Formats: sequence, structure tokens, C-alpha cells
Amino acid sequence: MSVDTERAAHTGMEEQSRASHKYLLLQVWCGLLTVSMVTMGAFLITLKPKSEEMGSISPTDITIFERLKSKETLSFIEVTPTLGSSWQESLKSEPSALSLHKTSICSTRKSHYFVYAQVTFSKNDNSSNRSVILKRNGRRGKQLRVLAEARGPAGGPLWVGKIVMLAENDSISLDIGGSFEKENTFWGAYQLH
Repeated sequence: MSVDTERAAHTGMEEQSRASHKYLLLQVWCGLLTVSMVTMGAFLITLKPKSEEMGSISPTDITIFERLKSKETLSFIEVTPTLGSSWQESLKSEPSALSLHKTSICSTRKSHYFVYAQVTFSKNDNSSNRSVILKRNGRRGKQLRVLAEARGPAGGPLWVGKIVMLAENDSISLDIGGSFEKENTFWGAYQLH
């Protein structure tokens, strides 16, 4: 064998060795990421919410997993704008703990809900006060509370969402600042458990 052939063979083996080390390092890294994700998931499951927003959950409450196994349906509603400043139901579960009353979505069951809104603003709107505000309406014993808020440019959609605890007879509403398009504008709530 010539010296050039030996060098070429040795260089090829070095490159193969380096590549296998990189592959092994990639496998170890993926394994560590998997273990950390499983650990975080297990940790998050054991956490108990402490804020007023999430409310208190007792051991006798039905868990999300038990609810998913049962035949009981979770409530949801989505509304879209009509002519004028009113809203109409576009999607709704039956039976439902959520209903549209005038310009608000009302809850008849205490639960956690994911509330959301998407508003597409008109390109012709030159005002600087384009905003989307989801709020829990005030009632006896509770003040009005802003749940989620966003501000943005004309000619595009703004999206907000939040997980909240709604009690029986709580209601949420949407305030829109600026001129918006009725198409691609909607808001609603989905019961989580």
C-alpha cells in the first residue's frame, strides 16, 4: 500500500468515527429531552391551582380524564357578528351550559372555560385605537374584569384567549375598538371540565 492510500483509509475511518460520536451525542440529547418532558408533565399534573382565576378544586371534583371517559359532553359556543352591533350563535353544543344573551355569553355551570376572540380589522380603518378586549361582566358581588386584551394594526386579525373560571350566572363580553370586518371575526368559550 502506498502512503496516500493509507492516509485516505485513516482519514475515512476518522470521519466515520466522528460521525458516530455525533450520532451518539444526538441520541443522548434526545433521550434527555424526552426524560425532562415526561418529568415536567408529571410535575404539572401534581400542581394545584392557587389563584382566584383558577378557583379551588377539591378531591371530589371530577377530573378532566374522568370527564373524557364519561359520556357527558363539554359545552361550547362560538358567535359571529350580524348586521349592526349584535351577535348570533354559529356553533353550539347541545345541551349547553353556555348561551348567548344579547351581546354576552352566559354560563349556567361553574367550570373552567377557554375563552377566545379573533377580530379582523378593516384595511380602511385609520384610527389608532384598534383593540380587542374580552371581559367578565360585573354583577352583584363581582366587579367587571378584563380577561384578555390586544391592540394592533389595521388590515389584519387580532387574536386573544385565556383559561378562566366562570361561576354560575357569570357572563363574558367582547369590546372591539375600531372598524372590523364581519368575515373572519368570531369569539366564544369552550368548557374544559
